[in-house]
Amino acid sequence: MLGNFPFSSNSSAASPNQHYFESDGERVFTSRAYFRIDEGGEFNYSLLFSGVHDSSYRKISMANQRCDDWEIYSAKVARCPSFPCDLSPEAVDPEKHLLHSDFIPLTFGGAKGTHATPGFFSTDPVKLSFERGEFLCLELTYSGTKIPCAPEILIPIYTKEGGKWTYTVNMPLPCMIGCDRAVKGKIAFIGDSITQGVETTPNGYKHWTALIADKLYGRYSLWNLGIGFGKASDAATDSIWLAKAKSCDTVFVCFGVNDVNGDYTQESIEASLRNIVRALKESGCRVILQTVPPYNHTGKRLAVWNGVNAYIKGELSHKCDRIFDVCTVLSGDRPEETKFGGHPSDEGCALWADALYRHVEDMF
Repeated sequence: MLGNFPFSSNSSAASPNQHYFESDGERVFTSRAYFRIDEGGEFNYSLLFSGVHDSSYRKISMANQRCDDWEIYSAKVARCPSFPCDLSPEAVDPEKHLLHSDFIPLTFGGAKGTHATPGFFSTDPVKLSFERGEFLCLELTYSGTKIPCAPEILIPIYTKEGGKWTYTVNMPLPCMIGCDRAVKGKIAFIGDSITQGVETTPNGYKHWTALIADKLYGRYSLWNLGIGFGKASDAATDSIWLAKAKSCDTVFVCFGVNDVNGDYTQESIEASLRNIVRALKESGCRVILQTVPPYNHTGKRLAVWNGVNAYIKGELSHKCDRIFDVCTVLSGDRPEETKFGGHPSDEGCALWADALYRHVEDMF
């Protein structure tokens, strides 16, 4: 679990430890990241970090791999009223869009900075006020040799180089923008890039998890644990990634595309899903399991995809609180064909969120 961390997520942005970028350990970086706030008001905020890769990325970084030593020298946050969805240099004027309210310094156990640890660590609580839909800007000054990052990140990130702010994906990010607002319950979404929101509008919060968050506005906290290239086999190791989900009351699970594409056997994928469900249920979570989304599979992979989905709708349906068949929304003329792309578009995610919410509304 997350130890004594008492806060819940107040942003539906996904910001996992997906990969790393390398440096010589001597260069000191200053970067800024922008997280849209789900619910406005004045609350105590604490940012949760970890020093471990959640899942595997391609064949480079592995699930549960400890990041090399890295240091945070300073951290501070500011309120940013808005930020464009188009993150291209032509659309973002650093002199305009990177302006904020005054920055407020953050501390780690009373200290200005901290040494990244293998497990979870967090900033000390600080009282902040936001309107719904405004952005929390986090500025970090840091260094290291292999520094965690998320190459498929959808949120705006900028690093200062030569006195100018330059767009990048290379920055260590908090895995949760936590606050102490009162909620009826904590909800997590765990899955791969489709859950993370890859190929929806960058910084647009058009992925299905963010749209579900909008529908549950004001009642629940929503934590997006989707990771590009993430596999059920990674989550089934029951380590730091699944620990995040287990800290919540209700967990939406959507896995399998990368396992099928990685030519895992049907039996191994079923075992991974079974172990994920069992671990979550043993932690007292309600589990809403979704079928493996369509991905234009053919041949052997199509047979595995069909078999796993039959297993989910059959045997696993008796071990979960609810099953949702995403193919009823996302499939084309045939069940395996994608109507809205392998990574569902804004339109596909909107239809998915609407159908899924109707399917589970009575649970909330």
